[in-house]
Amino acid sequence: DLSYYPLQIDGGMGGWTSLAIQFGGPEAPHAMEEARKAARAALALDDKSSIAHQAQAYLLQQVDMDWTGAEAEARRALELSPNYPTAQFGLGQASASLGRNREAAELTRQALARSPRQSDWYGYLGVYLTALGELDEAREAIRSAIDLHPGAATYYEGIAVIEIVRGNAEAALAAAREDPERSDE
Repeated sequence: DLSYYPLQIDGGMGGWTSLAIQFGGPEAPHAMEEARKAARAALALDDKSSIAHQAQAYLLQQVDMDWTGAEAEARRALELSPNYPTAQFGLGQASASLGRNREAAELTRQALARSPRQSDWYGYLGVYLTALGELDEAREAIRSAIDLHPGAATYYEGIAVIEIVRGNAEAALAAAREDPERSDE
């Protein structure tokens, strides 16, 4: 049933890819192969599907570590759906993998303008801006992520990193202590 096509692509391939990345172990090769099969099937069904190209980009980037291949797929996804925020964000991730943090930040900002409730996108924007030395903007982006998802420890780590880069050990420690997952000793 093609009415479920986008869900099948994203849930099928994305799910298998995430399983392979996050859990590894002896099941990882099977999960990776299932993700590759889903990618081939999705692209064979519709090679003009932005979602299929996004999913392929994610697989290439996260599993195969083929960053130039991932960028090509992400760029194709955005060409097919130029106003789709997930495609903008995906190309941003691929660009960052290739060291193009300025481009990554701009694409992520564009994605957030269309879909402003994505806490993880703000977190990535903070990382890109930190790499660019734009620490005030990075902190602001990460604070936006925290506002949307206050329980995510990685965002507090991002604030701590910014303060370390600034040479402010006390502020870094304060950010680390603010982390809701931190266990007090």
